[in-house]
Amino acid sequence: MRLVIKVVWTGDPYSIRSDLWELVSSKSINLPIELTGSKKAAAGNTCRGNTLLNSEKTAKSIDALFRSCRVPHCFAKRTMAMKLLILFSLVVLAGCAHKNTAVREGKIAPSNSLPAAAPDPSTAALARAEQIRAGCVQGRRLICGRVLKISPDGLVVDSGYTDLLRPPLTQSWVVPGTAIAHRDPTVLELMEPGTPSIGVVFLTDIPKRPKVNIYDYVIIMGYPAGHYTYTPAPNVEKVIRKFAAGLETAVRLRLQSE
Repeated sequence: MRLVIKVVWTGDPYSIRSDLWELVSSKSINLPIELTGSKKAAAGNTCRGNTLLNSEKTAKSIDALFRSCRVPHCFAKRTMAMKLLILFSLVVLAGCAHKNTAVREGKIAPSNSLPAAAPDPSTAALARAEQIRAGCVQGRRLICGRVLKISPDGLVVDSGYTDLLRPPLTQSWVVPGTAIAHRDPTVLELMEPGTPSIGVVFLTDIPKRPKVNIYDYVIIMGYPAGHYTYTPAPNVEKVIRKFAAGLETAVRLRLQSE
């Protein structure tokens, strides 16, 4: 019985398996080897197709060839060693980074920034006063109507007598009750500064002169100052708009109501 080992040679030493190198190069095995390939230098002589290698000289040539092909096997071992070395280095570096992070977290320096200063109450009050003043100027109305009630704080006026806005009645802010004036029920109050106010309102901070009597007429600019509870009859209360003849008084009353 004859045992033949067939080796396929492609010319690339990296394609030969390492276990076959060990098998062929071993001195304890002396078996005929059949080499298949097209490389002439593989067997040390000219070969075409299949060549049966039985001589001792040819076996030694193949043995030398396979011994020279052990380099890739060494490279494989070195590659594995390099991979293990790189993996070990990454593990060490990761541990060092974790350790350094922990140390840094324990040594966080306190912030040098100063705490935000609390807002000045006086500054906030001034800003609010200016805001209210602007609103009073925007919401001013012309009070033109008949005086229904006189109180120590001001006058209750039925405003909307636009017929009073004619000379010579406009020469004074007080028009005697004997003057002829009519109220147009179809007139509506416009949402514009300085337009005539329509409806019953309360007017405060009025001038001292001339003296006002009940059922007289008044023509004066008023600034919104909140609300007023009017009692037209016993046990009857009505909340009406409140105006001040002075702008600063209107601002002060609005601030006090907040």
